[in-house]
Amino acid sequence: MALLDDESLPFWFGEKQGATREQLLAAEAYVGHVLPGAMRSLLEQQNGGVSNFSAFEDEEAYYPLLPFFGADADAGAGTLMRAYDVRDSFDVPDGVVVFAGQGNAWWGLDYRGGRDGPAVVYRNEPGEPVELVADSFEVFLSGLTEG
Repeated sequence: MALLDDESLPFWFGEKQGATREQLLAAEAYVGHVLPGAMRSLLEQQNGGVSNFSAFEDEEAYYPLLPFFGADADAGAGTLMRAYDVRDSFDVPDGVVVFAGQGNAWWGLDYRGGRDGPAVVYRNEPGEPVELVADSFEVFLSGLTEG
């Protein structure tokens, strides 16, 4: 995957410890879904945080990138597990695992479509429809921009 291997701009802003295999497996068990391989790789590099990329952009729309949640259950806020626990408060549909968010806006992995892997969806405000942004996490990564 070119984005993960690109030395010119690292994915993560700053440097924190990566998630362990055990943390990733525990997070997957907690949310009931296996994370895409590319997401696992990112979380192994750094256990959540802010990316150097600012948005996902395609021909039709621009979506701001939000801080990614980690897989460390002991971290409290900002984790995949905490986002899973509060999903009803943010009207997250069943079958969607939120992986990034800030305020009411969130990014999610949509496992509802019966695909080989989850699609990526976005919602900016409660009450707005959940928008399909990318057919896979890999397509999502390929659409990230610096600004």
